[in-house]
Amino acid sequence: MNLRAILLLPILLAIAAPVAAQQICPAGNPLIAPDSRYTITEPVAGERVVADAQTGLMWKQCSQGQAGAGCATGSATTMTWSSALTAANNDTWAGFTDWRLPNINELRSLIESGCFNPSINLTAFPATPVSWYWPSTTYAPNASYAWRVNFILGNLGAYYKTGYQRVRLVRGGQWLDPLNDDADLSELAVTGHALVPAFDAQTPDYAVTVGAAASVEISATASDSAATVAIDSQPAETGASTRTVALAYGPSPIDILVTAEDSTTTQTYTVTAYRANIVLDIGTLTQTYDGTQRIVTATTTTASLGHSLSYEGIVPAVYGPTATPPTDAGSYTVTATLDAPYSGNATGTLVVTPRGVAVTADAKTKVYGEADPALTYTFDPPLVVGDAFSGALARDPGENVGDYAITQGDLSAGGNYALSFVGAYFSITPATQILTFPTQDVPSRPLLPGGTFAIAPLATNEGPDSGQPIVYSSLASGVCTVDGTTVTMHAMGACELAADQAGDTNHIAAEQATQTVTITAPVTADLHVQVTVDRERALIGDVVAWSIVAGNAGPADVAGAHLIVAPSARLGGVVWECVAGTCPDPDQGEGSIDTALALPSGSAAHFDLFGTVLPAADGEDSYVPVPVGASIALPDGSSLSDPDGTNDADSDSVLVVPVGVFADGFEALPPEP
Repeated sequence: MNLRAILLLPILLAIAAPVAAQQICPAGNPLIAPDSRYTITEPVAGERVVADAQTGLMWKQCSQGQAGAGCATGSATTMTWSSALTAANNDTWAGFTDWRLPNINELRSLIESGCFNPSINLTAFPATPVSWYWPSTTYAPNASYAWRVNFILGNLGAYYKTGYQRVRLVRGGQWLDPLNDDADLSELAVTGHALVPAFDAQTPDYAVTVGAAASVEISATASDSAATVAIDSQPAETGASTRTVALAYGPSPIDILVTAEDSTTTQTYTVTAYRANIVLDIGTLTQTYDGTQRIVTATTTTASLGHSLSYEGIVPAVYGPTATPPTDAGSYTVTATLDAPYSGNATGTLVVTPRGVAVTADAKTKVYGEADPALTYTFDPPLVVGDAFSGALARDPGENVGDYAITQGDLSAGGNYALSFVGAYFSITPATQILTFPTQDVPSRPLLPGGTFAIAPLATNEGPDSGQPIVYSSLASGVCTVDGTTVTMHAMGACELAADQAGDTNHIAAEQATQTVTITAPVTADLHVQVTVDRERALIGDVVAWSIVAGNAGPADVAGAHLIVAPSARLGGVVWECVAGTCPDPDQGEGSIDTALALPSGSAAHFDLFGTVLPAADGEDSYVPVPVGASIALPDGSSLSDPDGTNDADSDSVLVVPVGVFADGFEALPPEP
């Protein structure tokens, strides 16, 4: 896998993977890290460690940044690679001072391949995030990168050391680095020996080569008391050398005993040699397919010794009835013949085994609704030149957001290969919704408190669409509010409108889109005036009162509203006074009222006017209504307009009646005599 692929794989996994999720252990998966493998202790109160019986390593139970029972306190922190090394050196968890950052093999030993999301034993290591962890191992092709282990799916990747990953510390010997017991025996083992069959006139030798630290003793005995044997036995001797045993063969087999030992280990080999009439047993020869013809030389395997013995005088083997050397994997009959002075032949089997090839699927991802990308893979070792794969990988069916297993499908390299397959996951990620909210047809409106207007044009979704409704709201509720698609104005300012669309399983909620309508100063002022008299009827000579209220319902303020109040000529001694509200200066006077009023939106001025009812010049007109009229208007040259002129003037009258007529219009009774 090239560096680009190694670096790309964790990025693809990070798009579908969440930080915390429910662990999944598919039925039938064998568990390689069961609870029985781990022992949890608490050397210091509240600081638990985990001993791994399989590796002999001791781990901090919690990731760096976590603590407490179940690692529920704090959160797993991320740090750069160099910071992780420093943190390990400074850690004193559970009273130990030799904590370190694990190497890549040690960290990989914690992977529970039977589970994922995360791929670790959660009993031993609770609250492990679904994330990547640093080991101490540098990525050899590029020293600015280090390896990292993924506890999402249990795979590896490389990442730049200045990036941030999570950390779990270990202590104890690095169990995967030293030689094991079997490898340590290399100084003791017999490294080579050859058995040469004797002719009548020669004395053959049996040669043994041993390692430098071995103490070796060689002896030979006849298995038949009638045998004539000349033995040059060699006692124990330390040091690298070749020991030679001189043999004079008789007609019976000779047993040769080779012993190699040091202070702790002894290895013994027993070899049986023959003088004449050697029985040739080819047995089964096993080779691995590599695309070449199989030419078997005069070599066979003796089971009692476990090493290859070469015999003089054996002609090349013959393969089956066609004598054509095989290339493909399969089982073939082999015949070998001895030349004089030996006699006999042997038939054996050549088994060409399939070439083992590990195929690893590449993780893939796509956005919901898009076409699937091609499923690719890497493999090792390479195929023989001229050979090729057939078929293709497959994935589990499904088109909703989620992770789907990538399987081998019908991928094959033919009968000459035994494929081992390592799967991956095909992740479908949510599609992103994008709203388009155009500039409003009327981007600026004068204030009309309580007035409404419709959002137009509306926002639209031109891309992936969850089908959820587009919902509108106001981001400046003091200026305007929204109900459905209707906007109500409250004050001047920027009326910022927002459009939102929720997501669903397969779609991410759309990023909020906004548009602004500017609410400007109002351009209308609804002036009004009302006149009310204090009675319905009056006698000549009565003083009658009128109430005049002049106001402004807004929304604009008015400076210098022109108020005119004209009393009837039948009223004498007329006086008036502004008794409440936004009064003019002066606020009282005689006769008619002709004044300018400052009327902010929602304000009014209240006047009381008094006058004495006078008789009419023509007596016949004395008993008719006497009115007082008022009108209000915007000042000359005003840029405002009055939306309702019907309430800009008003009047009210009192009916003048003769003496002796009650106010209800009925005549009074004459006085009693």
